[in-house]
Amino acid sequence: MSILLLAALATAPADAAPECNAVTARAVTFAEAAAAGNDGECVRIEGVTVGRLLLEDGRARYRLETRENDPSSTGAVLGFYAPRAFDQPTRVRVTGRLGNCEAWQREVEAADRVRSAQGEAVITMLTGYCHYFRGQVIRAVTVEELGPAQFVRLTRTSAGPGLGNLAPLAQGDVRSRMEVAAVSFLGAVTRGERELLTSMHGGGANGRRSRRDVESSVALILDAEDSPFASLRGYDGEITFELFGWKEPLWADADWRQQAAQRGEADAIACFSAARDADSQWPIDSKDADNFSERPYACTRIRISGEELEAPARFDTEQARTSVPEPR
Repeated sequence: MSILLLAALATAPADAAPECNAVTARAVTFAEAAAAGNDGECVRIEGVTVGRLLLEDGRARYRLETRENDPSSTGAVLGFYAPRAFDQPTRVRVTGRLGNCEAWQREVEAADRVRSAQGEAVITMLTGYCHYFRGQVIRAVTVEELGPAQFVRLTRTSAGPGLGNLAPLAQGDVRSRMEVAAVSFLGAVTRGERELLTSMHGGGANGRRSRRDVESSVALILDAEDSPFASLRGYDGEITFELFGWKEPLWADADWRQQAAQRGEADAIACFSAARDADSQWPIDSKDADNFSERPYACTRIRISGEELEAPARFDTEQARTSVPEPR
């Protein structure tokens, strides 16, 4: 069986006439480009390229999807296929044709069925954005670089309502159990209890996580100089913490709620800070609970399986490789 990666989507010009260029392209907003039913249209749009994405602005990364696994459903994001990649967020003017991952997938599946009928054993997979996500994309014909783009982390005050996927965990049994776990974790951090933190992260004699992963987490907490945990080590002053849960997705339905209720696992993010204005600095999105070196807080993810009061907590503490800086 052969596997064909459909890399041509990233670079090939569209076949449809007339030619797509600066003269024939229609200037569109992100909301227009992200709307369904415009596949194949030649458009011109300005935005910021970040990896596989083209974003309207820095606030786009905090908008909530209205369709599961479809960033374009926010109305501020497009999948981005272009002849060249950008290492850093860059503002660009793009001329190209709009497309849709689901439509492309149907096309390649139809082509696979034809090959199969001819005796070939081929599976075609989409590459780039459409390999991971659903929704609307733009396939660039030309990309004009306009300059660097500098995003900063949004706080609750600067973001306003509706942005970000985190909310303070509601009062109740789950929060009470998470508070016990968070206090235990914080005590281990401030006292430098390496063996206990190893066990909390799934290591030790009976641990189920890889030694490498556990050691990386513990080193971030107790050793790394570029870790926001550094300000908490051995600190004997007041440390504030907050517990966050995930907002219900905008696309959630009755089936999703039923599955969530039956999952039997509580999940939260605990963030800690010695800053006096900690309450105004907490992350509004899980992407910012990343332990980036500049953060005025340090975070860990807590999972508790079962509803028993003595159910053990599991911790996951990592540092993102890249992130947006703090506001100045």
